[in-house]
Amino acid sequence: MSRCLPDPTIKIPDVPQTAPRRSGWQTWPLEYELLTPLFGGGPQPRKADPVTVVRGATLRGQLRFWWRACRAGRYADLTQLKAAEDLLWGAPSRPDQPRPARVQLSVVCTNTGRETHPFEVVRGKVNARGDARPKQEPREDVAPAYAAFPLQLTDAQVSQGTIGMPTPALRTGIKFRLDLSFAEKWPSNSDLGSEFLKTWPNGAEDLFRNPEGSAKPIASPADEVAAALWAWETFGGIGGRTRRGFGAVARLHDPAVLPATATAAFDWLRRNLETHVLRGKAPPQVPQLAQKGVWQPTDPLPKQTDLIRFVVIQRSWRRPHDAWKYLIERLRSFRQQRTKGVTGRSLWPEADSIREATGYAAAAFRQPVVAIRKYPRAALGLPIVFHFKDEREGDPPDVTLQRRVKGHDRLASPIILRPLACADGGVVALVVALRTPGLAAGELELAWGGPVSPTVEPTEVAAVEPLHGLADVVQAFLRTFK
Repeated sequence: MSRCLPDPTIKIPDVPQTAPRRSGWQTWPLEYELLTPLFGGGPQPRKADPVTVVRGATLRGQLRFWWRACRAGRYADLTQLKAAEDLLWGAPSRPDQPRPARVQLSVVCTNTGRETHPFEVVRGKVNARGDARPKQEPREDVAPAYAAFPLQLTDAQVSQGTIGMPTPALRTGIKFRLDLSFAEKWPSNSDLGSEFLKTWPNGAEDLFRNPEGSAKPIASPADEVAAALWAWETFGGIGGRTRRGFGAVARLHDPAVLPATATAAFDWLRRNLETHVLRGKAPPQVPQLAQKGVWQPTDPLPKQTDLIRFVVIQRSWRRPHDAWKYLIERLRSFRQQRTKGVTGRSLWPEADSIREATGYAAAAFRQPVVAIRKYPRAALGLPIVFHFKDEREGDPPDVTLQRRVKGHDRLASPIILRPLACADGGVVALVVALRTPGLAAGELELAWGGPVSPTVEPTEVAAVEPLHGLADVVQAFLRTFK
């Protein structure tokens, strides 16, 4: 259900600038700015919240996600993981199982920023009557068009509109303060409730025990919060499409938490991963950061059996936008490889596979370019809408590739593309591949057809030129940065 917007004439009282002090709690006052525009995040899809541009509930959700990504390797199953998450971040309480949050946060937006438009409607071709037709053009200085495509107007909207008509907006220049408070100690067993102790008789010690050889046998709340905060600051953001770089954050007034320079970012990342990410395999369906696998393109490529999980690209960038644009362009060129560069037919098998599955094919495209009938790009996120520009000549209408799970037809991309600020004002480009469960057998389908397969077998790899001999699509993409 959509949230009603408040009456703009009602004055909202000022929010206290600092969180109240609590005995036995510690507060970290933190300030941030956005490196890249905010995408959506409000009560209406793809629009920022006009009242609360940065919402505390959104930040809490982000921190919980990144806590799981860092610490899930500690837990044998989802039950144990949930018990630990509830103890730290809070859950609905019962008389026999109180579960107040051990983390509280307060958010104040210090600069709500301004609207910017990644697409605009300009003067196009002149028709026979001398009238200029409206034409939509991207503004790459605002955001890479390939990343901002959900904000494009449809062809019908443009043709029926006017030059200079309003277009969907992003928001730039946002700054905010986050007061992050947490309990200094775990609750005593007497405060955990009888039901909890039936399963976890040693209380927090059963859920927050560090791996053997660690300096501290039991992690403190500060350790857990620090891991979530670092991962969110480094890989996450606020709003929508953060995995494509929107809403990336950078902490202000504390250069010690950033890599000192672009050349120091590689070692900085490895050191922090070893500090904050726990070894071990996460429970099923839980996205996870790897502790190892950091690579920079100036080094030789690792063996194909050694998985790359992080790519740190160092150039002479001084603007986050430039590093972000570089990353998005690399993804676009990987996903859209064609027989004639930017034109020609796709070198991926999906287009020919859809033509065969649907029975539609323009005369010029009846002979397949790729020999196998697979859908490997599903590994980069779902759904995918395939648009055939030659539908009038017999090619298929738009076809959607999606998960074959009722109510869960989407699949988040495991790839994160993001600029990372350095203390000296430089910027590096960061590519991250989360450990994710991927697609199970029979879990992929065309929306108007039956199940299809994303898996390229080792014997089929040679048929898909963009994979360069690798069956793993994610690894193939990461290795293109060499």
